[in-house]
Amino acid sequence: MSFSASLFFPERAKQFDFMLSEKFNWFSILTIILYPLLLIFIEKSFGCEISSYAYYVLILPFITYIIGGAIRLNEYENLNGILLDLFLLEIIFLLFIQNNTIIAK
Repeated sequence: MSFSASLFFPERAKQFDFMLSEKFNWFSILTIILYPLLLIFIEKSFGCEISSYAYYVLILPFITYIIGGAIRLNEYENLNGILLDLFLLEIIFLLFIQNNTIIAK
């Protein structure tokens, strides 16, 4: 029976190093929140009547959010470090002891 492991040396994390799915998710969430707020602000402050069709544009960020979630299923996390040195451990025999009796070798 063998066991192998590597040493991981983390590097300093880079700020705003987002993956593609995270970019899609944050963009869509911010758009879903800010776009209606901007339309409401324009209606209230300028007295303009914005058509309800303008809110249908929110379908695009919602679709982008779903695509980001689908991409997330196939992505791996950024390692932000390096793997060095490989350790191998060979186990020649194992003893299973139960109630001071050797069960298997």
